[in-house]
Amino acid sequence: MNFSNVPKELVNLNVFLRCASDHSATNPIITYYCLLHAFQKGLSVTQKPPHVKAFLTSLMDKLEELKKNNSNCEEIKNETVGIPYVEQYALKLYSAAYQKDMNSDFGPATVKLFLSAATLLDVVSGAEEVGDDVSYLLLIRRHTSSL
Repeated sequence: MNFSNVPKELVNLNVFLRCASDHSATNPIITYYCLLHAFQKGLSVTQKPPHVKAFLTSLMDKLEELKKNNSNCEEIKNETVGIPYVEQYALKLYSAAYQKDMNSDFGPATVKLFLSAATLLDVVSGAEEVGDDVSYLLLIRRHTSSL
């Protein structure tokens, strides 16, 4: 998945697009929800010049393609099932990153796990309800980022 043509008005979506790209070969559910979150955030941009509209349209086309190619996937068809899946996956990534951190493994793989977990927590926090674990991790993340 290549998102090298992201308009400057939408650069804040890069983290979600990168996470979608990182998971595109292995986890279409995570890819779908990262792209969906990016699309929804992109829609909130107040001024949408033609190149921004074109990019958002291509993002919407990619979402439709993912939905079509995974038509038997309940997590993609039903957000009520999909959001908890993303939440659990984020918690799994966070746990793996934390374990590496506790074992003094501070390499790029650990950083990438933490970043992916944080990105997915942002995706989940865009949903109406989040679990207590996610709320707690978001609180920790806000606190540690302000240090």
